Amino acid sequence: TDHIPADAGLPPSIPAEAVPTGVTVASDGTVFVGELKGFPFRPGSSNIWKVDPDAEDALCSTSVADPSCRQVPGTFTAIQDIAVDLSERAMYVYELAAGGVLAFEAGFAAGDFPPAVLLKVTGAGQSTELVAGELSEPGGVAVNDNGVFVTDGLFSEGRLLKIQE
Repeated sequence: TDHIPADAGLPPSIPAEAVPTGVTVASDGTVFVGELKGFPFRPGSSNIWKVDPDAEDALCSTSVADPSCRQVPGTFTAIQDIAVDLSERAMYVYELAAGGVLAFEAGFAAGDFPPAVLLKVTGAGQSTELVAGELSEPGGVAVNDNGVFVTDGLFSEGRLLKIQE
């Protein structure tokens, strides 16, 4: 639950619902699910879930423990898509904007979207931003033996890019 200022005209707390926005399956069958946390879209509130390959009816929740579904360490905001590269033991997380959904939506009115964020996550949640400031209006991310690829410019020129690390 996120707390809203009393003068916002809303109830003092609103449960922020999660929406799954990306899924990727590793070669060993492990499923990773990215989420975008709902209103009030607090930066740092999104999660990535690791679901065991043989799980049935897994429940991914911060309030209910399920050993078949665990959080991936890290701090994430407004996840658009995810991809996993087991050969490098890395995950790529593509986010709408550093400031989250509200910062991204503000770009609709101004016609100037904030930069998207592409993170390479390794180890115990250690992340490095790739190509900072060069992406906007994110679509998806994919990784294979040839590299990391993203789509962006979804509301403008639209691009498919190979990311140089």
